[in-house]
Amino acid sequence: MVDLTDNGVQIFKNFLFDIAHCRATFTMGCRVEESFGTIRSFVKDQPVFVLCSGGVDSSVCAALLTRALPAEQVKLVSIDNGFLRLNESNEIRETLSQFATVNYIDASQRFAQAKTYVRTKVTQTSNEKDLAPPRRTSVSTNFLSLYDADILLEETLPLSEEIDPEHKRKIIGDTFIKVVQEFLRDNNFTFDDIILAQGTLRPDLIESASHLASQSGHADAIKTHHNDSPMVRQLRKLNRVIEPLKDFHKDEVRQIGLTLGLHPDVIYRHPFPGPGLAIRILCTDEPYMPHETFAQTSNLLKSILNYSTQHTSISSLNDILTDNEKIRLQNLTSLDKHDYTSVLLPIRSVGVQGDARTYSFAAAISSNDKKPNWNELFMLARIITKTCHHINRVVYILGKKILDTEITQITRTTLTPDIIDKARACDYHAMVIMKRHGAYSSISQMPVVLIPVEFDRQNRADENEKQNDGQHSIVLRTFLTKDFMTGRPAVPGETFPLDMLDEICETILTNVPGISRILYDLTSKPPATTEWE
Repeated sequence: MVDLTDNGVQIFKNFLFDIAHCRATFTMGCRVEESFGTIRSFVKDQPVFVLCSGGVDSSVCAALLTRALPAEQVKLVSIDNGFLRLNESNEIRETLSQFATVNYIDASQRFAQAKTYVRTKVTQTSNEKDLAPPRRTSVSTNFLSLYDADILLEETLPLSEEIDPEHKRKIIGDTFIKVVQEFLRDNNFTFDDIILAQGTLRPDLIESASHLASQSGHADAIKTHHNDSPMVRQLRKLNRVIEPLKDFHKDEVRQIGLTLGLHPDVIYRHPFPGPGLAIRILCTDEPYMPHETFAQTSNLLKSILNYSTQHTSISSLNDILTDNEKIRLQNLTSLDKHDYTSVLLPIRSVGVQGDARTYSFAAAISSNDKKPNWNELFMLARIITKTCHHINRVVYILGKKILDTEITQITRTTLTPDIIDKARACDYHAMVIMKRHGAYSSISQMPVVLIPVEFDRQNRADENEKQNDGQHSIVLRTFLTKDFMTGRPAVPGETFPLDMLDEICETILTNVPGISRILYDLTSKPPATTEWE
C-alpha cells in the first residue's frame, strides 16, 4: 500500500536511491520491447487466439500481440457469458475492432447450464455433509482430460444452481476454455495447432496461488481467477498459453497502454471481472450461521457499538485495542453523539486475512444521522475487523436506521435470469449516475453487489410472503487503488459528491423492484477483497 500510505512514495524513493543506491534507468518502453521479443520467440509462426473481454488488460494484451506479430497471425475471440453489463457486448466489439477482426461468440445459454469437476473435499464436518446438495462423484477425466485419473473428483451443480463461490469461478473459467475449444474445432484447429493468449496480471496469479507467482506451492488461494482455472493451468503445462502481462500490475499495464497509444477511454476503463455479474451476486440457499460462532460474533459486535457504556467490563476488547483506539471508540459510540446500531449479516463474504482466504461474516451499521461522519465510520469499521476475527467486511446502511435487532433469514438466490437482470439494472443505474457526477475517473472501481438480505422484513405489508419471495439489497463497493492488490474505500464528500449517493439510492429503489436497502462498503483490502465473492 505504498501509494496509500502518507508519504509512502517518498519513503520508498529514499530507500531505493539514498540507502540501496539504485539508479532510475528503467522505463516502461524497455518492458514493451522485451515483451515483443518474448512473444515472437514463444509464438514463432503459430496462430494466436486472444481471449478478450474488452477491458484494459485484454486490450493491452491484444495490442502487444498485434504489434509484435503479423496481423493475420492474431485472432481475437470475445465470449459473451451472459453476465456482462448492459450493452457491454457491443462496446467490447467496438473497442477490439481497432486491433483485428473480432470473433464474437454468444455462449450465455451454455454458461448457465455449465458444470465442471472439482477436487473432492478430504474432510467435511457432519453439518457440511447434511447441508451439502447432492453431487455426482467421478474418477473420470473431464472435457479436456486435464485431471489425473487417480484424483477423486466431484461434479458441480449447473452454474445457474451453484452457490459455492469457488465452484462458480471454476465453472466459468473452465467453460471459457471449452467454448474456445469448440470454436477452434469448428474452424479446423485444436489446441495443438494454436497458442491461446490471455491478459492475465500478476495479482490474478498471486490471488489464485498459481505456481507462476508462488514457487513454493504452499500459497493460499484467495480466489480462483477465471484465467487461472484448472484447465488453463494444464494448457500452460503444455506450452499452449502466452500471457504477456503476467509479471505486471494494473498501473503498469495502463502505462504500457499509453506507450502503445491506446485511447484513454480503454486504458482507464474500470476493471470488470471475467465472470462478470456472476460473482457480484451472492448465491445461497440458507443463512450462514455456524453454531455458536454467529451468536458469539453478534454479541461481540454489539459490545463494540455499546463500548462507551460497557468498556470497563469488556476485557477481550481492551486487551486488543491500543489506548488511542479505546479513546476513539469510546467517543464514536457515545450516546450523546451517535445512535449507531449494528447487525451481523448471515452471509459469507470473501476476505484476505493473514495472507489467507477467509469466508467470514459481514457486519452492518445503521443510524439516523442525516449526514454521516464517514471518517468516523471508517475508523469504526477498522476497529470491528481488528477485534472481531470472524468479520472481514463492514457496511453502512444508507437511509434511516433499520429496526432489525438480528437477521436470521435470507432470500434464496441463484444465477437465474430474473436475478441477473436485477443485478444488471442496479449496476447500470449506478454506473450512469457515477459518470454523470464526474466520479468515474476519481474512483478506481465500483462493484455493485447484490446480496440476499432484506432489512425490516417483518414490516412488509404482506406478512404471508414466502421466504423465497424476499427482497435483496445492494452494496456499493467503491475502491481506490493503483495496483489492485491493496486499496481502500472512497470517502463520500471527498472523493465524489454526496449527492451521488443520494441519487443512486433514489434511482435504484424507485426503478428496480425487489431492492430493500442500499449499503456502502467501509472496508479496506485487506481484510476484505475487492469483490464479495
